[in-house]
This record gives sequence, structure tokens and C-alpha cells, in this order.
Amino acid sequence: MKKYVLIERIVIIVAAAVALAQTIIGNLSTGIGLLALGGFVFLFGYRSRRRLFSLEGCLQDEVKTLVSEGLNHVAIRWAESTSRALWVDGSYRARAEIGALAIRAADAIGIEAIRHKIRAMIDDCGWTSVEMGMLKEGERWLREGIQLAQDHNYPYMKAKGLRHLGGKHLRNHDLATAEHTLQEAFDATAGLPDGPEKDELLAEWYYAQGVLFLAQGDLAKAARSVSEAEKEYTRLPNKEWRAKIQVRKGEIEFRSGDAAKALGIFSEAKAVASEHHYKRVLVKSRLWLAKVYLELNQVAEAKAELHAIHKEIKESDMLQEQKELASLHASLRQRHLVTP
Repeated sequence: MKKYVLIERIVIIVAAAVALAQTIIGNLSTGIGLLALGGFVFLFGYRSRRRLFSLEGCLQDEVKTLVSEGLNHVAIRWAESTSRALWVDGSYRARAEIGALAIRAADAIGIEAIRHKIRAMIDDCGWTSVEMGMLKEGERWLREGIQLAQDHNYPYMKAKGLRHLGGKHLRNHDLATAEHTLQEAFDATAGLPDGPEKDELLAEWYYAQGVLFLAQGDLAKAARSVSEAEKEYTRLPNKEWRAKIQVRKGEIEFRSGDAAKALGIFSEAKAVASEHHYKRVLVKSRLWLAKVYLELNQVAEAKAELHAIHKEIKESDMLQEQKELASLHASLRQRHLVTP
């Protein structure tokens, strides 16, 4: 990166100097041309291109540069410090690609970085791939990460990986395998000592179990699991769970037939997510609001939510949400409520 900036500076300085000299001796057109060249390099050169890139692109570029320059410990720190932010913002592809760079960096370092590699495999590459709908690739990363966690005595990530694997099976509608895998995840979690890591794993496990019960159509058990998850989440510093839990509560009410109550819950989730800029949960709450508004035949409100979602995700990596959005638009068209 530095060499590109240095080259550009040299080109700009030389172009400016020669342009001045050419202007002094009377070659005005040549001088103007050289000044234009220097201006072009200044405006559209490496640093300016980086300013025009998305934040995610800049982060990925920086981590890639760090790895190529052998600054592997720094690359891992950057990858891990940005992982959560990319996830919350729905920047899935950047998260997965930066995670892959972190794995390269960990491989270059060796055994002392094995836990960093496991984390990137399970969280950044595995679960993120699942969230993007890339189920086979996600499962491959998860299984490799779980095996490494088992081999290198990293029970926290093993339990987390098993829970994510159960989530993958849920996405694949393989409920029996999901139930078995989530039980394995619970057993692995139960063996951990009390503390923040166990609190986090239990909260997320109860949440995942609630999703399983929803898929099985057992709304009462789903409500109890979500309630248990909420209790565990209160121990955690991250407050995204407030909106996340409300979305699931709203789904339970909606599927129980109380669309009006669901509407209030989804609206609360939307407000919390919007206030704290939790893009993932904001989009999910808006999708559910659109569904409820359609159920209540409140067309204008449904269209407003769909329009807002489109603006949020039209150029994002939130592929599953894009599919849901397309499905809701199709529902509107089938009702002849919008022009195809």
C-alpha cells in the first residue's frame, strides 16, 4: 500500500514540475496536459480509490495487505476486532473473506494461533456462510472448526460450533439432525465452568432451541425457550439481544394468531434496532412487520416497510433477506395490490 502512495506522489510532483517548466518555456498545451495528468492521479489514485470504496472493502484490503506483508498477528487482531461489527451490519461476505484471511495468517504463525484459526473457521467463515444460504460451504467450515476445537481442547468454540451446525440443519429443514446436534451443543456447554462464555453459550442455545420448537410447530415450548434465552441474555453486555428476542416473540404471537399483538412487538424490535443501528435485526423486524401488515390488509404500511428494506439491502450480502423481500413483493402482486 505504501509503495503505491509513494509512486503516486512522485508522479504528481514530477508532473507538476515538468508542467511548470513547459509553461515557462512557452509550451502551454504540454504544461496543461501534464497538470491534467497530475490531477487525474491525485483524484483517482490509490488513496482516493480507497476513499471511494465501501468501508468493508477498505477493511478487507487492509487485512489482505497485512497478511501479504507478513504482519500476521496484526492481521488477526484487525479481523477479530471487526468481526462482530461486520456481522451486526449484515456485511456477511466481507466478514467471511476477512475470516479466510485470518485463517491464512494463523496458518503462517503456527500452533500458537490455533484458537484464532478455530474462531475464524466457526464464526467468520462457517456461520456467516450459513447465514448467506451457502449451507454446504458453511457446514464444511463448521465441521473442520469443531474437529480442530476438539483436537486442541477449545471447548467453548466446540460448543459454539455444534450450535451453529444445529442451526445449519435447521436452515436445511432437517429437524431430527438439528435436534440431535443442538443436544450435543448443550452437553458441551454444560461442561464449561461458570462465567461469561458459558452465559453467552446458554443464552444462544436457548434461543436456537426456541427456533427448533418453532420449526416443529410447538409454540408453547418455543415461548418457554425464548423466555429462558431472555433471562440468560440479561447477563451479557451486548444489547442486540433485546431486539433479537422481540423479533422471535413477535413471530410466536403472529403464528399463534394474534397479529395485532405481534405488530406491537415487532414495532418495539424495530425501534430498538433502529436506535442502536443493528442492521441485521432491523431488516428482520421490518420483514416481519411487512408480513403482519399484509395479514391485516394494511397495504400502505406494508409497502412502506418493503421499500425501506429494499433501500437497506439492495447492495448488501443479506441474500436470505433479499429472497424474503422478493417473496413478499410476489405476495403483493398476487393480491393485485401493486403493479407487477
